[in-house]
Amino acid sequence: MNAFFDIAVYWLIGIVALVVAYNFWKGKNKIISNGVESEGIVFDMVTRSGAYGGANHPVVRFLTRDDVWVTETYDIGSSITFLKRGQKVDVIYNPQNPKEFILKADSKLNLKLIPLLVSALAIFFLVFGLIKLIQLL
Repeated sequence: MNAFFDIAVYWLIGIVALVVAYNFWKGKNKIISNGVESEGIVFDMVTRSGAYGGANHPVVRFLTRDDVWVTETYDIGSSITFLKRGQKVDVIYNPQNPKEFILKADSKLNLKLIPLLVSALAIFFLVFGLIKLIQLL
């Protein structure tokens, strides 16, 4: 009975990771497809603590096409950052909710790499759970 519980946990982790990766990709892809480009500036850098230490997140300020200033912390951070306070950046934002934005530089690599890595982790858990199930039968 305990082994079946372990298998269920592996599968649950795998499925949740796949759903998270898909939703991340879908949300960011929507911004890329339907978003509006603007030039922004790295207004500040903040460090957010996480399970694996701190990550630096740029606070970006940009002007929308409706002349509204947006100053928001970018949701993707890194322990190593190449962005500096005062640096100009290109952003793509959701015109319905400008607080949802991505850095244009991230639109090619990070926004594809992150879901790919999470999906690989999900597949690992799903396959590991399947191997455990086969071993039990």
